[in-house]
Amino acid sequence: MSGIALVAVAALALTACGPSSSSPGASDPIPIGAVSSTSGQITFPGVSESAQAVFDRVNQEGGINGRQISYTVEDDQATPALAAQGARKLVDQDGVYAMAGGISTVDCTANAAYYEQNSVYSLPIGASQACFGSGVIAPVNTGPYLNTELLYYYASNELHGKRVCNVQNNNPGGNEALDQSVKNWQDDTGGQFALDIRSLTSTSPASGVVQQIKEANCDVIVLGVYSELFVSMMKAADEQGLTGVTWVSPGTVFTEDVGLALKGNGQKIYLGSEFLPYTTADSGSADLQDYLQLMKKNNIPVGSLQEGGYVAAMALVDVLKGIKGDITRDSVGAALKDMNVQTTMVGTPLKFGVQGNNAGPNKAIMMVTLDPSSGSWMPVDGKWFTKAS
Repeated sequence: MSGIALVAVAALALTACGPSSSSPGASDPIPIGAVSSTSGQITFPGVSESAQAVFDRVNQEGGINGRQISYTVEDDQATPALAAQGARKLVDQDGVYAMAGGISTVDCTANAAYYEQNSVYSLPIGASQACFGSGVIAPVNTGPYLNTELLYYYASNELHGKRVCNVQNNNPGGNEALDQSVKNWQDDTGGQFALDIRSLTSTSPASGVVQQIKEANCDVIVLGVYSELFVSMMKAADEQGLTGVTWVSPGTVFTEDVGLALKGNGQKIYLGSEFLPYTTADSGSADLQDYLQLMKKNNIPVGSLQEGGYVAAMALVDVLKGIKGDITRDSVGAALKDMNVQTTMVGTPLKFGVQGNNAGPNKAIMMVTLDPSSGSWMPVDGKWFTKAS
């Protein structure tokens, strides 16, 4: 097993009404769920599969005190109605004790209040701002807006950009959070963007956006778009002869496929990984080695978001193992509420109840850069970067 360490867990067996209070049999499965976008317009392949691989291994090794983990993933197809429907099936019908390893742009928006009403704790990979700030949701990743905010600081403080440009997707559910991230950076640094675009969609013309960047004479571009448009823009930049610029993007595009698609590309690219970069095989991290071996065994592509599924599942498994007495929804919720998980896979401890703007326990990123000769992502300096760096 991995070296993820559970520092403090209050493992209380509480008594209450409803499905969580029934005393489970010694051989009854431990129901765990996730609402995830596995089909539809926006998908995140391999994330819940990574969590499933962790739970399968636990089951193969005898389970938790002899009880197998039953993991059910509901596909919301990135639609709020299906996210709400899936959560209610998992909580009301399946009686899940907790949620872990899901990733969806709509789950937290549709279900955060519902999870809180039912005292169901969730360890997702947060893809919307609604995942950050809830008392019962602790995303294991930095999230799209804190990640982007950290990139603004990296662009100005580490790369010393003089004409920093901001080029982002339009996200109606997250524009307010992005606005706050921009304001935080501007207030702290006095910086202003030479170009500020926050209206891109999956169909935006890559060549046209690159032309705007050229005309603005940007030297560092903080680019927040999905993988397909990201690759198209890097290729368009080469085609238009754009040189002397540095691109910085969140870890959502930190995948093997994106790197290979950009093999031979001439752009200077940095990505902010929300987890210990999976390409840091010589880091000495037993957690990372375990992740890589488990993904290889299960034929799951490695990637930054996929690491999140692994981290979420491993954190939950450690919490379950620390519970004394009956494992129920109540005892799992109590243990998760007071957990403090430390792992080399993230830069700050994982816990619930983190407050503040862009609230979430994971507040650090580690930078990687593209090696164009191989199409692989290489660590920049192996250090965690935070606003205090």
